[in-house]
Amino acid sequence: AAEIGLCYCNQLFRIERALKDLDAQERKARRLKLEGPVWDDFWKWLGTLKPLGGSKLEKAVNYAENHQELTRFVIKHRANSVLYRVLFHRKLALPSTNRLVLR
Repeated sequence: AAEIGLCYCNQLFRIERALKDLDAQERKARRLKLEGPVWDDFWKWLGTLKPLGGSKLEKAVNYAENHQELTRFVIKHRANSVLYRVLFHRKLALPSTNRLVLR
């Protein structure tokens, strides 16, 4: 399951890299268009997981679910890129390795 979650993260990072040279308004418009379907699929997939109690995967799933509304707000408004990085990079550790994956 962690590998699938990693694929969603990597898709989002690829989109961000592709948009990095655009001006802020164009980047925001394209980000909403391109990232929206990835996030929708991520939330659907997350809802299908039934991790073992007490596992690192369960903690990561619970964290994501508990912060879903904040996540959606940050994605939509992207008012503070520092908040975005803290919010997403903090919990992008693979549960099996506990290391950050920033690709």
